[in-house]
This record gives sequence, C-alpha cells and structure tokens, in this order.
Amino acid sequence: MTLTCRARCCPKTWTRSKNGCARSIKADVPFVYREVSADEARKQFADQPYKIELINDLEKGGVDEYGNATGEPVKISFYTHGPFTDLCEAHTSSAPARSIRTPSS
Repeated sequence: MTLTCRARCCPKTWTRSKNGCARSIKADVPFVYREVSADEARKQFADQPYKIELINDLEKGGVDEYGNATGEPVKISFYTHGPFTDLCEAHTSSAPARSIRTPSS
C-alpha cells in the first residue's frame, strides 16, 4: 500500500512530513480503530468546534461527514496512531503502508 499526500506544501515541510511518516512505518505503529458514542466523541474534541459540528451531524444519522445520504445510521469512530487520535471514515485497508509519495511521484 502507498500513502498518497494530496496536500500542497513546501519542499521542507514535505520532507519533514515524509520522514515522520517513514519513521512511523518503520516503527510499525498500529492504527487502532474504535467506534465511540457521540458523547465520548464530543469529550475527546471539546476544544475543536468544527469537529463538534461534525459529530452532532453524524449523531443525527442519515448523512456521512460529506453530507451525502447514507440511508443508514452513521457510526462515529476514531483512529488512534501512537499519541494521535482523530475522527475517521470507516473505509480502511488492512494492507500495511510501504511507501509514501506525492500525487505527482
């Protein structure tokens, strides 16, 4: 699996990010998925108003984080990677990352 960075950034920032990702891949730090309640998600991101808005919308159900109709209840989930935790989509791959590239590489 290859991780693709779609963000535009200067070469120095890209190099720093790529090196950090490479260290993470080499350390084989797992990505840990877990489903959480809306209340737990709000506690985790209490200081991030945009994420609180997303959580509230997800809790209502019927639409995903992009506002697309799902026709089913929406699960609220986190991925944790080392010390970093964030909201996530549930679309995943079990294949380990082996390289990192920009879209143009």
